[in-house]
Amino acid sequence: MYAEAALTFLEVHVGTPIEKCREINARLLADKENDGGYVEEDFENLIFRYEEPNGMSRWDSPLFTVLDEDETPPFEKIWEAIVGSDGKAKVVRPNQATVLVRTNFLYHIYPYRLPLTSYFHA
Repeated sequence: MYAEAALTFLEVHVGTPIEKCREINARLLADKENDGGYVEEDFENLIFRYEEPNGMSRWDSPLFTVLDEDETPPFEKIWEAIVGSDGKAKVVRPNQATVLVRTNFLYHIYPYRLPLTSYFHA
């Protein structure tokens, strides 16, 4: 649907070690002024189920992985992936997986209407 709307997207994955994530979650839970963090059992469950994005997958592409301590993320490459090097919006070409096909449902079921209605009225 994003191609039909002519939207460009990308994924930026911030690679953070699990121990640092646990520290951040514990800090958020300890902060009584703000609502944040997950209960420890839920947080561990999220870590267990987490799947890192894969740049080879269509839905995770283009993928930029930035380490959490990286002070200079690849801003220019990210910008180019969204806008392109010429500064114009990239053209998103629709394909069969991204185009919403509108069909007339009633037209397709019309031949079956009499057998169905006679079945239910019998």
